[in-house]
Amino acid sequence: MVLLCSCDRQAEVIKIAPYELFHDNGAKVWLLKSQMVNGVEKIPTDRKERWTIVFYKDHTFVINKLKSFGNWSYQQGNFSFNKNADTLIYKWVSGDEFKHQLIDFNNTSFKSLLVHQSDSIEFTYTCMDKRAYRSNYEDETQEEISIYY
Repeated sequence: MVLLCSCDRQAEVIKIAPYELFHDNGAKVWLLKSQMVNGVEKIPTDRKERWTIVFYKDHTFVINKLKSFGNWSYQQGNFSFNKNADTLIYKWVSGDEFKHQLIDFNNTSFKSLLVHQSDSIEFTYTCMDKRAYRSNYEDETQEEISIYY
């Protein structure tokens, strides 16, 4: 005799904000890989001029250019997600707030969309620690590794 049962109650699905994917329970560094403004790529060709963002476990962030990474010339604030966990909200120390719609995200990259005034800006970031997700980086030189960022 086989007994089958199921639940027929309508359960509410609650989305959980992906904080851990952004800060890895500590701090996680992301490098701007693409910046499309109204469909046109605006990323600097010089990698040192690209922006980095560090998300911290305490829900703070800092943004700096790669060439200045580690210096104290950064912009900072707090980040959070909306109730539906589909919008990343940056609250700058200056009081400004920007909401980026999350298009795609995982533990190695994320893409967001900011509609600001008449511009539609799509940002794509990649995790700076990509080597940790590669199995053969031990035999590569730093120059060979840098092509993956």
